[in-house]
Amino acid sequence: MLSILPALGQGQTSAIDALIQSLNDNNASVREAAVSAIEKIGRPAVEPLIKALNDSNSSIRVGAELALEKIRDPIAVGSLSKVLKDDKDPYVRANAALALGMINDSKSLFPLTQALKDQDVNVRRGSAVALVELSSRSVKVDQAVDPLILALNDTDGTVRANAATALGNIKDKKAVDALIISLKDSDWAVRRYAAYALGSIGDSRASGPLTQALKDENSSVREAAVAASGMMEMQQMQQDAQLAKASQGAASAKAIQDICSCTTNLIRNNNPSGLRAPF
Repeated sequence: MLSILPALGQGQTSAIDALIQSLNDNNASVREAAVSAIEKIGRPAVEPLIKALNDSNSSIRVGAELALEKIRDPIAVGSLSKVLKDDKDPYVRANAALALGMINDSKSLFPLTQALKDQDVNVRRGSAVALVELSSRSVKVDQAVDPLILALNDTDGTVRANAATALGNIKDKKAVDALIISLKDSDWAVRRYAAYALGSIGDSRASGPLTQALKDENSSVREAAVAASGMMEMQQMQQDAQLAKASQGAASAKAIQDICSCTTNLIRNNNPSGLRAPF
């Protein structure tokens, strides 16, 4: 970071430019420090970061995405969406999806649902986990239901598991039949999150399939089926809404946090393009 000190004396604009260039440093600690410094600068750094999304250096583009993810300014949504659609590097596209998932803006939905069909698996993973993030907050995501149902048939289990999780957050009963089929998925993680999703939605059609899932060969799936059945039972009884809410939080909130964290780490540590991960 010593190279940035002279820029600091020349004013904020010079410092931001120097920090952005440091996103390509060979030292991971320097890159992390640059992101932290940019995050502290906040909104004044957004426009320079948006400009950096067009940099010829892929490492700088990815670093700019991570900084925008941390600042979370909706102004960046349009530019990140363009990167998600058009950038030639799949690793850059995947990180654009992750950044969009952390910015509360419904304008992210269309590009993210379109990216669920991307040829690159990490882009699809990033888009799916971004939809999990958005659907867990106050963003209206109803238009994502049909694309997420289709994503339950993705060739990648991580995409399928995240799609199930997002559908559970949205709670649209249109997804129940597809999620019931996912209880038989070959990937135990997909079966687990499909069970949580069905419990969250609370449709009676899931009662029998969840009972069958109590016999699943995987203990995590069985635990999820128990939790989901308990959620449904309390929802149906409607005796104590707060108790049902608390049960759902205990059963699924940590699972959602886990799948988001694990998927993000998977994307950032598995770099099919050959570009070194910047963080």
